[in-house]
Amino acid sequence: MKNDSEYTLSLKRIQICDLMVACSGIIQEAKDEQRRPETSDTRKEILEGTIKKWKRLHDELKRQLDEQDSE
Repeated sequence: MKNDSEYTLSLKRIQICDLMVACSGIIQEAKDEQRRPETSDTRKEILEGTIKKWKRLHDELKRQLDEQDSE
């Protein structure tokens, strides 16, 4: 199996919303950690990648949810 393989999942709308909320929580925690004065520059770079990763997933979930809502 490859990471670029596509899968179809069956989730209730509320479950997708829950996943989006979870992504938002991870993003916010990473941003909060970035702002702490004791956070090293190396850690801040790692957190930037974390934020991008979870934002991409959040945005893709939202895109698909919006697309299906409009049908």
